[in-house]
Amino acid sequence: MATHHAVVWQPAVVVIDGRGKHWLKFSSLNSCERCLAGQGCGAGVFSRLFSRRHARLPLPARAEWRPGQRVRVGLSSRRLLTMALLLYGLPLVGFLVGVATFHFLLLDHAWRDLAALLGGLMLAALFCLPARLGWGAGRNPRIEALSS
Repeated sequence: MATHHAVVWQPAVVVIDGRGKHWLKFSSLNSCERCLAGQGCGAGVFSRLFSRRHARLPLPARAEWRPGQRVRVGLSSRRLLTMALLLYGLPLVGFLVGVATFHFLLLDHAWRDLAALLGGLMLAALFCLPARLGWGAGRNPRIEALSS
């Protein structure tokens, strides 16, 4: 029996850079209806603190994608959760393991707290590599053209 997962959609615009590479350009998330009504999860407010103005995703050059074309990009909720755990969960685990390891390795050292902090930051950065290298489950989102 197949399990069906909801798809989370985000609008984007097809753009081409100076080298002819196709990109999906996402606007900042500031128009969520639930957030505007005060009923959202708060992620929109939090994301504005750290997000860039526009996010871009590489798009394979295909004949049907034209510059300026509006599309929607979708990921299953399961893939989105997996990607969020990879992007946020792994670095957090790395930080906690690094802090605990250096804290207990240097029990009698005067620089124990600083070493634990630095060790946690180094391991968190190392644990960010899978997400930076693209090991996420959402490498192939669904892309559909929107009516003009």
